[in-house]
Amino acid sequence: MVEKGQPVPEALLNPPPAQRQRSDMRRGVVLVMVGLGLMIFLGAVSDWEGGAWSIGLIPLLIGAGYLLVWKLEGKKDSAPPLP
Repeated sequence: MVEKGQPVPEALLNPPPAQRQRSDMRRGVVLVMVGLGLMIFLGAVSDWEGGAWSIGLIPLLIGAGYLLVWKLEGKKDSAPPLP
């Protein structure tokens, strides 16, 4: 391009920033903490009677599922072990 006298596009000189992928671990930890917070709050409000605290189990178990997926997938970049 430079040899032909054409201007260099701005996108070639400044590539867009790389987007960070959302981690299953991050989602899992956040959901587990939200679930625990809901369980404690709803349990304290209702004096642990009536089972309102169990609503917090929904985000807690979803978060646990994300953490399980994160753990089972492991690192994708790792090389196979040597024989």
